[in-house]
Amino acid sequence: MKRIVALVLALAMLFALAACGSGDSSSGSTDEITVNIWDNNQLEGLQTIADEWTEQSGIKVNIQVIDWDNYWTLLEAGASGGEMPDVFWMHSNNAQLYMENDQLLNLNDYIASSDTVKMENYYEGITSL
Repeated sequence: MKRIVALVLALAMLFALAACGSGDSSSGSTDEITVNIWDNNQLEGLQTIADEWTEQSGIKVNIQVIDWDNYWTLLEAGASGGEMPDVFWMHSNNAQLYMENDQLLNLNDYIASSDTVKMENYYEGITSL
């Protein structure tokens, strides 16, 4: 589980850096990102990591916990309406649907150019998605 959390946060950081580097202010503020998760038990640890990253990057991370019963409904509604969080947990059972509908940012180039993200540190079942 720690590796999955670390991957999610690493991807969040890459996404935020990509957003900041794009120079496109039409998509909203780039000094804060929203991260949606479904497990309140993970909030404290994730917030600690996010706070440390905020100190390094200057980008505030707003973590929102959505209960499991509402998480997927709200995510689907957001995808339909174009109002998705910047970063969110994705269950492997649902990932393909969002990938096929171009709802997820392809991070392959960001990962390939990163000196800090090492894909061999993560489970193949996750990275192969």
